Amino acid sequence: MKTVLTICAVVLMTGTLAMATPVGPTVQVRQKDGIYQVEMISGSIGNYTQGDKFMTLCIETNERRNPKVALAEISTIAKLNGKDPHKGYDSILGGDPLGAEAAWIYTEFLAGNLSSYRNQDVQKAARFAEEEYTSISGKAKEVYDLAVAASPTGIGDVRVMNILHTYDHPHGKWQAGDPAQSFLVTVPEPATMTLLGLGGVMALIRRKRRAC
Repeated sequence: MKTVLTICAVVLMTGTLAMATPVGPTVQVRQKDGIYQVEMISGSIGNYTQGDKFMTLCIETNERRNPKVALAEISTIAKLNGKDPHKGYDSILGGDPLGAEAAWIYTEFLAGNLSSYRNQDVQKAARFAEEEYTSISGKAKEVYDLAVAASPTGIGDVRVMNILHTYDHPHGKWQAGDPAQSFLVTVPEPATMTLLGLGGVMALIRRKRRAC
């Protein structure tokens, strides 16, 4: 009986520990070229898998980047530590919903269509679109005006990558698991991936027909 109880206790403890361990992709974010570069450490996000690197924009100003390997959560909402309603925080949603203009800016940035602008100006424009600044000027304002002129109606494949703190701040500013910073990433919709897959299949069929 004692043996059975011991085994049950171990199973329960193991289950509890497993449930407490965060599950999901992990990333490391470093500053590069005036903005940020994400390296996939484990798991996958969209088309990005372990070892892949991609450039991203930081869209919140009242959070602090976790420089260590961190768990990443994908959402349409930027989770905030500051919870500032003047910067787009929605208490019902628990964060700041990603806007169409910021998503458009990131999409165009990845496509290379904003290469004539400095990365810092592109990021500032995206932050302004997310109500992080009360005003911007110069080239950053030009980028933002381009986004407004494009009249985007949705966020497309762009999502918010919320990374979490993996350690407790020594001065109590945050605890492990708190949102560290919010970045942008593209996550193709399943339908898009299916179409891409079908495109590849059709290409193979056409090649085989030509070979015949």
